[in-house]
Amino acid sequence: MKQPSGRDYVRVAFLGLLGPVVLSLIGPAYYGYSDAPYWRILVWALACTVGFFWWGGGIWAFKDAFSGEGSALPFWVKLGNVVAFVSTAALGFVAGDSLAYLLMRSISN
Repeated sequence: MKQPSGRDYVRVAFLGLLGPVVLSLIGPAYYGYSDAPYWRILVWALACTVGFFWWGGGIWAFKDAFSGEGSALPFWVKLGNVVAFVSTAALGFVAGDSLAYLLMRSISN
């Protein structure tokens, strides 16, 4: 049996997380087309961030990040890494959703 390569792992991770990213663009497209207020985009992006980590739970196993096995890092460093990763994903969703919102808003008007 052939062992999976690194490229195979990347492909599975990319395709597995494509769903939440595409789903996150549906809300801003609708809200931009219907000329809804911008605060809805922020709420949608935060909800999609939660969904992103929920959907990719096997990939982003935060329970493993806090397990004490094989790591000499203190708890606050582990917590800081998780917070940095989640905030980076949230900023990415806000930026992407904002672009989709503004694009659809300019098309619809």
